[in-house]
Amino acid sequence: MSLNSLAVDLSARCNRLGNMEDLDEAIVLYREALNLRPQGHPDRSMSLNNLANELSARYKQPGVIKDLDVAIALAGEALKACAQGHPDRSKWLKDLARHL
Repeated sequence: MSLNSLAVDLSARCNRLGNMEDLDEAIVLYREALNLRPQGHPDRSMSLNNLANELSARYKQPGVIKDLDVAIALAGEALKACAQGHPDRSKWLKDLARHL
């Protein structure tokens, strides 16, 4: 959760100040958080979705299509990892649709 919290703060600072280095660091931290949440971890879908959202945000800046492709794949994986009836399932579905 500490990695995730720091990544959230860096992302917010990037949104406020426009420093792309903050966004890049947030992506690194979200990847580290994901690596600590293997298949079956209850928060894995959240980590997948967070990383997908940041990659999608980075895609919008310089327009690197690879970031968007990875964001779509991760968002799809997040949706699959989120069971029917999970309270975040509709958010993950909305985020996947936004990336597409």
